[in-house]
Amino acid sequence: MRRNLILGFMTIGLIFVTTNFTYAAAPVVSTTNLLWHIDPADPASYPGSGNYLYDLGPSSPDTMTFSTTPTFNSGNGGYLSLSGASSTGKIDSTTSTPIPAKDFTVLMWINPTSITAEQYLFTINRYGATNESVFEISNSKLYYWDFGTSYGFQFTDTCTITANTWMYVGFSRKDNSGTSTGTFYVNGNTCASTTATSIPTSSTHPDLALGRDPRDSSRYFAGGIGPASLYGSALTQAQIQQNMANTLIRNVSLTTSSPIKKRSKRYFDFFPNWIWGWISYFLLSKSKNQ
Repeated sequence: MRRNLILGFMTIGLIFVTTNFTYAAAPVVSTTNLLWHIDPADPASYPGSGNYLYDLGPSSPDTMTFSTTPTFNSGNGGYLSLSGASSTGKIDSTTSTPIPAKDFTVLMWINPTSITAEQYLFTINRYGATNESVFEISNSKLYYWDFGTSYGFQFTDTCTITANTWMYVGFSRKDNSGTSTGTFYVNGNTCASTTATSIPTSSTHPDLALGRDPRDSSRYFAGGIGPASLYGSALTQAQIQQNMANTLIRNVSLTTSSPIKKRSKRYFDFFPNWIWGWISYFLLSKSKNQ
């Protein structure tokens, strides 16, 4: 019986050891219709140095490149700090990410150091002359516009963006039989909504860019960027609030620290794997001697 108890203990230990070895990075946001997701706090997305940011999306992962190495801040999980110059990322036109033609949602954690200048946060198809979408800050407001064969949305939200404060911002676009509804979100709340009838309908230049205007090499974002996601559908407010909760570390209106949610450690994670092996070996040896 004692031997069976020891073997049972060893089995439990091995389960924790195996769990530690097989633990893999995955997005902490909803993966339903998720096309693209980056998280600087996750070493699988950004290893803490270098010019590459890796997509954690569930299929066809892409690599975002930076013209110069960004500053990585490890405090409270980790985020990227962009200078407002050319140290911003882009995915070139060979991306395998299926760019949404109509319905989509873009969500980002940002902490801008300045809100007076025009700063591009996220762009789709900006390298082309048509079928482009731009999500930006303009004069302390969020602004979204797109252009198919003519302008569709040219839309400013009613919420004020605050400098040196972490905020969860987003925009969704949903097609309703030729009339699209566009909605801004700030910290999970709806800030403004409107409609448009002319929107991009195809993806002739499937590129994504983060924190700059990739075509004109201007309008650089200055500040911190945490997790950012692109969905191929218009998320509901409840889904957006859940994503925010899953990536939030503390009240975003009261801190300039990174809003990255740390992964919780299991109790047994505090014991290195070799300790479990030594305990199991010692107990088994004692049982053989008795």
